[in-house]
Amino acid sequence: MADKSTAELRAELDALRTRLSALIDIVEIKLDSLDERERRLKELQEQMTQAAQAAKEKIKLDVGGSLFATSKATLLTFANSFFHAMLSSKEFTPDPQDGAYFIDRNPKYFGMILDFMRSGQIDLEELGQKDLRQLRDDADFYQLDALAAILETVHHEEKDRNAAAERAGVASNIAAIDSILEKM
Repeated sequence: MADKSTAELRAELDALRTRLSALIDIVEIKLDSLDERERRLKELQEQMTQAAQAAKEKIKLDVGGSLFATSKATLLTFANSFFHAMLSSKEFTPDPQDGAYFIDRNPKYFGMILDFMRSGQIDLEELGQKDLRQLRDDADFYQLDALAAILETVHHEEKDRNAAAERAGVASNIAAIDSILEKM
């Protein structure tokens, strides 16, 4: 068996280096993937810990006969609100039979109010003027000043749009009358 030449050995060494480099790249990609999975797992574990803590502090609310459940933290999101007063009051206690706090209000918008308290955001696109007024009444009742301010801004924007549309309609009517008078 003939010995390999230096050139052949160098070529084999270069091929091995290329394969080794490719394997290192694959291992680094897999390590990055594992790091990302580990990061996501830690995030998920943190979310689960928070959810478990919130579940321990779950509050049931009976709003006008509809049951809602949320965390104590959600209800305490906005200082000086109805909910702060409710949870700190010795007089306002949950019903001993079902464990729910009773609130004598229409439940129609209460889910939206809870979502606002959770996220600080609210989607008002599907609501008409009557709905917005009722939601504003609820925001005032629950003393949610941030929500009331948003609804007040929306109300003023709507008034401005209506006034502009009314002015445009009047201008159009005047133009039509002028046109008729010119033809006479």
